[in-house]
Amino acid sequence: MRNYQEAHRLFEEVYPHMKDDPKVVQEFAQTKLALARETQGDIATKRHLNRQVAELLRRAIQLTEDPTRKAWCWFNLAGTLAWLREPIADVEQAYQEAMELKPEEKRFRRKYEEWKQRKRQ
Repeated sequence: MRNYQEAHRLFEEVYPHMKDDPKVVQEFAQTKLALARETQGDIATKRHLNRQVAELLRRAIQLTEDPTRKAWCWFNLAGTLAWLREPIADVEQAYQEAMELKPEEKRFRRKYEEWKQRKRQ
């Protein structure tokens, strides 16, 4: 069962002690991302969570040496930045970084193309 609120509470407890562990930082970001997706109607909370997600993902990118983890962080950052309506160049760069690090990951290319298509409309 996916209890993201409980997971979030646990991450808040351990994060100050493990904020230099890229896996913990990434998973905390993913938990906040899941909470943001579940948030219905409260745009301010959703925006706040997504801003926190972006900060955590940027930190995880800086901390990790693992190219797969870094690629997924860039990919999640791209989606988060797009949702936050950050500059197109920032979203584009995040997608490009993810695809460069893991070119075989078809989901990266598919989501990037979907995002570009939405931008054209």
